[in-house]
Amino acid sequence: MMTCSELNSNYAYPRVRSILSGFSCNNEINAGDAGCVSTTILPNPHPAQRNNRTHLPPIHPGLSYSSSSHWRRLSDAAEPCLPRLAGHVCRDWRAIALSMHTLWRAIPIEWESGWIPKWLERSGECRLSVQAPHLAGKVHNSAWEHIMGQRERLEYLNSSASGSQLEERTFWPALQHLELHIDPTRPEDVTTLHIDAPLLRSVILWGFQYSSKLLPWHQLTVIALIFRDQHQCSLVLQQTPNLVYCELSLDLEEVPGVARPQADISLPRLQWLILAVYPYGDIPSVNYLHSFIVPALRRLTVDEALLRVGPGSSQAGQINVFVDKSGCKLDELCIIDRRLRPGPENGASLSDGPWSPSIRHVSVDRDPASHNWDEDKSADESRRTIYRYLSSTQSIAHLDTGILA
Repeated sequence: MMTCSELNSNYAYPRVRSILSGFSCNNEINAGDAGCVSTTILPNPHPAQRNNRTHLPPIHPGLSYSSSSHWRRLSDAAEPCLPRLAGHVCRDWRAIALSMHTLWRAIPIEWESGWIPKWLERSGECRLSVQAPHLAGKVHNSAWEHIMGQRERLEYLNSSASGSQLEERTFWPALQHLELHIDPTRPEDVTTLHIDAPLLRSVILWGFQYSSKLLPWHQLTVIALIFRDQHQCSLVLQQTPNLVYCELSLDLEEVPGVARPQADISLPRLQWLILAVYPYGDIPSVNYLHSFIVPALRRLTVDEALLRVGPGSSQAGQINVFVDKSGCKLDELCIIDRRLRPGPENGASLSDGPWSPSIRHVSVDRDPASHNWDEDKSADESRRTIYRYLSSTQSIAHLDTGILA
């Protein structure tokens, strides 16, 4: 939606000021009774812009403008000339909105999205932010073709796709953030896909069978791998030395009871590590936490299931061994506990110590949906966490934490 900075642009601000000057010349308006009317310029706004409302200047409180573009009289005291005056302002306001390309850079894709070509046209040459729900395993072909026709402008992409929709070699020159979901049950071979994106810094990848050569991993600073086993995660993480944020939703069902040797994973810049296990109930054959060497780590969120095996006589002992091996100093340790009846029968309490002096604060998260990407609400919360982190580190300057509000 229209923001103050956009209203102060060289074009918009003088035009708005001249339009609104008519209000000060109209003696029928009682300034003391003036109110503020809020209207949404864009139909079906993208979530990234849903909280940014366009506020018309103070006008008579007897009038309200709705998103269906009609004026409704709320008071018989309103003068006959006011609807015409306010209607004129809103028509000009809409013209200004249509002329400001930055208002149209965020595109929500629906299953039927026949309006996408017009939206793309209105966005001018601006970089694009595209978000598509995971409908039927892929975005409709016509919508996908329209978006890919502007691939050189794609900066943010969250989408489902089929293997047939993706070219074997894809070049996205402006892409900075990617979330990609490909239905793993579809027959297409996606193991040969390669995405060339020189500006890519953050990715969220779902559990399809992608190759370790899918992306330029060494560029990434933020990664989330959803429903992957430990071995597959390791193949990727061995190529990501610049990570500062890493979330893994580990699927242990793919290799039940099979202990694969785990090489150490050195991530010298990593500051936040999240390790969750899904589905709950699986017990890892090895403690994957101990594969990491992360000297810069400041925040660790770990599933208690990963603390049931490996060196150390208790959950606290497992963490202390990890901290000593990495040489890190944790400001925050959070243990995810999904057990229905945590207590002595399931091992020592997670609050038991002693903890390493390198750990400042310890908490336990007993929310069964925490970091569960299989639930929409929880997945959205995980995305918000990533977007907030991106925003705080300015990895992607324009990402708004309200994108999923």
